Amino acid sequence: MKNKYIWWFLGFTILFIILFISSMMLGYKHFSFMDIWNHYVYGETIKDQRVLTQLRLPRAILGGVVGVLMGISGVMIQTITRNPFASPGIMGVNSGASLMVVIATVGFGINGAFQLAFMAFIGTIIIATLIILVTTLPFKPFNAMELTLFGASISAFCMAITQGLLIYNESAIEQIIYWLNGSVSDKSTNILVYIWPFILGGLILAIYMAKPLNLYMLSDDALKGLGAKILSIKVFTMIAVVLLSGSAVALAGPIAFIGLITPHVAKLICKSHNHYVIIPLSGILGGCLLLLSDILSRYLLMPRELPVGITTALIGTPIFIYLILKRKELTE
Repeated sequence: MKNKYIWWFLGFTILFIILFISSMMLGYKHFSFMDIWNHYVYGETIKDQRVLTQLRLPRAILGGVVGVLMGISGVMIQTITRNPFASPGIMGVNSGASLMVVIATVGFGINGAFQLAFMAFIGTIIIATLIILVTTLPFKPFNAMELTLFGASISAFCMAITQGLLIYNESAIEQIIYWLNGSVSDKSTNILVYIWPFILGGLILAIYMAKPLNLYMLSDDALKGLGAKILSIKVFTMIAVVLLSGSAVALAGPIAFIGLITPHVAKLICKSHNHYVIIPLSGILGGCLLLLSDILSRYLLMPRELPVGITTALIGTPIFIYLILKRKELTE
């Protein structure tokens, strides 16, 4: 049984590598595989080398990293909220990050990539803290449905303020509209120098929480009978979600559907709810989906490009509808 999971993971890892290389090859300017091989293996100079090294490679790296982070954070937030249709975006995390970026731009004139990434991270932390609080209320903690409605309300509230600020200061729209739609293009990997400790901490915590999350699938009464520390599981899981989704939003802006659908695809493929299996598989699936979406975004309006967040929505919407129709299978 374990060998089956390993083969699935290796198969999608190979697909991830193929999509990563394809991300460097494909676009308005095409590079052959030998161009990439000769440049990075033998150090040969190739035509339009700057496009490959300064645009395509950083884009592929960020796309892969962001997709992995979103896939893993999606698994964790769905489990901890006991809601198969939860995601950082639906729970308001992305909207909180967007609001903080707009406040920074409109209110304080901040437009540097690192500063905006930091503000996005702060917005993620604020919304995640609210989610932790409402799930641990001593008198009446929210159930799964109430928590989903709470997240949707927070998301709508943040988006309303965001749109109001942009209307108030229309000059800011042009500066951040691409960021608000989610994009991995025209960005430097230098920001990873500041973000990687959060990414590493989130990944380590996600692996550590795999066993507690397997237990958390039981009812609260069963958990109490086993002596499990429910509050600790909730808090540490949400910390991991903050670190992972916050890093993803800081790197690429709010990108929808990756964290929502990849956990379900992983469960349907493996026929398993074991978090030791679905956490890494959801991560690699998230990376594949975002790399594929980014490649497609270059061709849909060629020679112009769509923000990858729009492409993931175009791909994710029919998949999400399918998952809703198959909801009985998802909760088995």
